Amino acid sequence: MFTQQRPVTNRNDVLHESNHLCEAFAIGESILGRYQRNKKTLSPSEKKAFASLLMKAPQELLSEIVASIESVAAPTSKQQQEFLPIMERTLIMGKPMKNIFQCLNEELGHVLESSRCRVYYLDPNDALLIDPVYGTAAALDESTPLGKTVSTGVECTIAGTLYIPLSLEGTVVGCVESSWGSTNYHNNPHAEAMIQLAASAVHNAI
Repeated sequence: MFTQQRPVTNRNDVLHESNHLCEAFAIGESILGRYQRNKKTLSPSEKKAFASLLMKAPQELLSEIVASIESVAAPTSKQQQEFLPIMERTLIMGKPMKNIFQCLNEELGHVLESSRCRVYYLDPNDALLIDPVYGTAAALDESTPLGKTVSTGVECTIAGTLYIPLSLEGTVVGCVESSWGSTNYHNNPHAEAMIQLAASAVHNAI
């Protein structure tokens, strides 16, 4: 007698599906890079598509984006919901750099309890740390606290101001300058996650 057999999934089909997704992301990344170089902003429909993609992203992927270093616990669903508006303001390509850094200044100021918080990005071509919000810059050497922090990759506190290097995958991409705020943020998972998110946002913006 004939017996019903379950269809066997072709391993090549699975690989092709995976490759197709990677190819789609690569094309999207290339287009976004061109937008950024030409300072072209995203259209309303493109922004809507990004928001839709973010909402469909696997939960573990969102956790990786907003999580800090391995010693910090993964954020809860409530924390992820709190971070989503910040991610939309800082991680979506095409937004003006000044707006992104203004948002980072505000959010890091909250978690670090600082009344004056500024984020700088590293411009390796000119060896400068640049603040696009206030239009200031510091040399990438040990003559300034900012330069020393980025050069060594080690945070420091000088005259009541905390300097935190922003690193992504082992590469320093910028620095946080937090005045008159908390220096004991390491015990605050929310602050750690916000700093890691800031590093990702700075990396994407430059």
